[in-house]
Amino acid sequence: MFLGPLPWPSLLLLTWSVSGDLSTKKVVGIVNESVLLEPTVVLPERYQDIVWDFNGSREILEWKNNGDGKPKFYAHYEKRVTFHQNNGSLWLNSLRKEDSGLYHLKVTHLDNIQERWTVNLRVYDSSALRVVGVVDGSVFLDPPEVLPQQYQDIVWDFNGSREILEWKKNWDRKPKIYAHYENRVRLPQSNGSLWLTDLRKEDSGPYNLKVTYVNDVQERWTINLMVYDKVNNVTVKVIDQTRMDGKCNLVLECQTGTPGPLKFIWGFNNTLFLGNRTLNLTKKIQGQSLCFTCRVENPGSSAKSNICFPDSCVPGSSAEARCSLWLAVLITTALGLLFSRR
Repeated sequence: MFLGPLPWPSLLLLTWSVSGDLSTKKVVGIVNESVLLEPTVVLPERYQDIVWDFNGSREILEWKNNGDGKPKFYAHYEKRVTFHQNNGSLWLNSLRKEDSGLYHLKVTHLDNIQERWTVNLRVYDSSALRVVGVVDGSVFLDPPEVLPQQYQDIVWDFNGSREILEWKKNWDRKPKIYAHYENRVRLPQSNGSLWLTDLRKEDSGPYNLKVTYVNDVQERWTINLMVYDKVNNVTVKVIDQTRMDGKCNLVLECQTGTPGPLKFIWGFNNTLFLGNRTLNLTKKIQGQSLCFTCRVENPGSSAKSNICFPDSCVPGSSAEARCSLWLAVLITTALGLLFSRR
């Protein structure tokens, strides 16, 4: 696909330059999502041609100024890439883990001078960069890659403005924890992960990890944390229940004091289906109990409640009627026998 103007990206990406090499930058993507690969400088309005390749061996696309203005896409990437001629960037869709690697851009200017850039793309599962926790619980925020054994320092911050902790190799091996997070965080030094406890809703947001290696090269990751209330106190309330023409008409409501966002999953006879807070159902009475389950969940937790009805639909109604009739017949018969003997 070929486009002129560059659209706003739908995914917030991590990009940064490797120290000492301004022609190379790193980009992080998530499986099944999209990522933008672009040069580190603004290209001139006109140039002769552009070539993108993967790992120096697999061609992605080629565009020439003397052609029909459309790029040539190679088979492996057809229908997965969008090319933006105005700045030479490449939009890569439907990301896979095997897309991780080096993407090379070669631009030939009108004076035949060539420039080259390298984009180092790393593709992770969403679970590596998105973490879910519940209020009063705890989470580990882990870098998506294993850190080398030797590094100079580690810095964690929240939302780019609030410092959490800092660790330097030349200190006494104890990290400096800033006041707002004192007694709430720990740093397992071996892998640079952050253990955050006593979670609160306001802890939701981006957590940035910066690691400086012994060669002064820095790497950065952003891990997004979402904290939800724990789902609890789930009950199923009967709003309406009637029996008519051999059918049971039920209106049930799944209740919980947990604020949203929530998902309600109803179950009947081992069958689960996604529904709303209220369930309207009509079932033919077949001489069996009717049992329902409502499970309420959010991304961090879930809880459920059950309710059952006898085959009469309205609990106890038909059984009580049959029992009353049987007692009336029995009493009438006994009285008749008693008076006949007199």
